[in-house]
Amino acid sequence: MNLFGSSSPPDTKKIPKNGTSTHYEDNEADYDVSPTELYVAIESKEWDKALGIIEEEKSKNLKQLQSMVWVFRREKFESDIMRWRMLPLHAALFFRAPFKLVKALVESNEEGVKEQDDVGMLPLHIAFKNYADDEVIGLLVSKYSLAAGVRDKKNKIPVDYTKSASSPERGAIIRSYSRGLIEAEGKHIDALKREIERLKSEMKVLKAENLKLRRSKTPTKK
Repeated sequence: MNLFGSSSPPDTKKIPKNGTSTHYEDNEADYDVSPTELYVAIESKEWDKALGIIEEEKSKNLKQLQSMVWVFRREKFESDIMRWRMLPLHAALFFRAPFKLVKALVESNEEGVKEQDDVGMLPLHIAFKNYADDEVIGLLVSKYSLAAGVRDKKNKIPVDYTKSASSPERGAIIRSYSRGLIEAEGKHIDALKREIERLKSEMKVLKAENLKLRRSKTPTKK
């Protein structure tokens, strides 16, 4: 039984071999039709194989990397309903992949840390929910600190998932750190807003003075 309710893996005949000319339209791959080799390796917890795929694609300088391809699955009898949709990074965190693979996925697709899956979860949400190591949490936060304040479709921010963590002390520390991070980002944003308002006021004054100056130079009609 795999993660998503299937008693057997997808038909391996449909899995593209790395290095082929397979192209995924709009960076999307249907799990039941042609999942990426990278995704299947992650789901099967073949960590070395997944790393090898990433490294091989990097060496070939391919235009489309499997780390950027979304894998999705639709309901069997209602194809217009999406069961799930995620990037390899989301999957790696769900299956608790080792730090080395998570790091390779982040480096291969830097925007991946900012992407939300079908239920609005960022990689950081999944990392917290699945008790990722501190090293993994640190990597994700360092790449996208604003993730700490992003809410998923359950209206939860990543730290909300530490409430059921196996280590209450670790959860408390992480929540405290994240609250501080959010507050710091908020103060930074507020400072930027104040600066923008100040500049707008200065521009308004300068425009008024410029208009006054032009009028003073305009010859008076007799």
